[in-house]
Amino acid sequence: MHRYAIHRRIDTMLMLCNPFEINGFKFELWENDNWTGKGGWVVRKEVEAPTALDAFREFYEQLSPVVDRIAIAGQCYTSIHQQTMAIIRDNDDRFFGRYSKNIDSARLSFGEEQVRSLRSLVEISPPGSAFPYLHEAINTTSFYSQLAMLCSSLEGLAGEVEENKTNHDYIKDEILQEPKLHERLFKHGAGVRNQALHGKYIDDELHSDEDYNEEIYKKIVNYLNRKYGAGIDEMAVRVPRTRLGEVEFSSGFFRWVSRENKFSLRLFHSALESRQPSPYFEEIHCQDSINYDQLLDSDG
Repeated sequence: MHRYAIHRRIDTMLMLCNPFEINGFKFELWENDNWTGKGGWVVRKEVEAPTALDAFREFYEQLSPVVDRIAIAGQCYTSIHQQTMAIIRDNDDRFFGRYSKNIDSARLSFGEEQVRSLRSLVEISPPGSAFPYLHEAINTTSFYSQLAMLCSSLEGLAGEVEENKTNHDYIKDEILQEPKLHERLFKHGAGVRNQALHGKYIDDELHSDEDYNEEIYKKIVNYLNRKYGAGIDEMAVRVPRTRLGEVEFSSGFFRWVSRENKFSLRLFHSALESRQPSPYFEEIHCQDSINYDQLLDSDG
């Protein structure tokens, strides 16, 4: 067993008045001035585990429910997804770091092809209110809200076989054209849509290997093109595209060389953001196949 210190940035609009600790997690401001809502927080915790990966899994699984409750208590946007982080083994100056930064999304063009698609779409009247939900699915950035809106879009496109009874055969055979996918979405009690919308934990063992949102979205676009000749571009990449959610990543192994300063996730992030050499740490060049524990067990 080893002890790992894990540091992670929290993106939030909440201004933290004073540092605090709960369930072993220590929360503090990312930087001194947080009134703009751009600074965020830093959370850190020490975890005992056999490997760095085990330590991170434990850290993340225990932190996620706390962050859910921070957002509820503070009534503001709060997220730990795709944020800068570092994993440091006890009594070692080497660490694994991942830098991430939200960047502006590249725009997609709206030309003659898209105008033709629009003219087709304005003539379409699905059985239910599919398009408002599909609009929300395109605008939202979180997995759960997008999943809910996409599933509502499917039901709106299919309509009902009788009052308050969705035409699931139509969803399965005409829209998704994939019975197994329909079962994984809508199966009573076990489907990911039912688990998410009935307040249950999504079964990781059953669903973790599926990128449902991307798959459902592609199926809907394909259906609109097949059924109505909508002419929506199915070759477009990274769609649906939003103002948020585009992230620049870099990661690797580093050595903290500053003797005057203890490890700071903010200093690490700022140095990589500036793309300038840092007096605080240096990069360790190693093969991508070497994981953190192998690195720390090596001589280099």
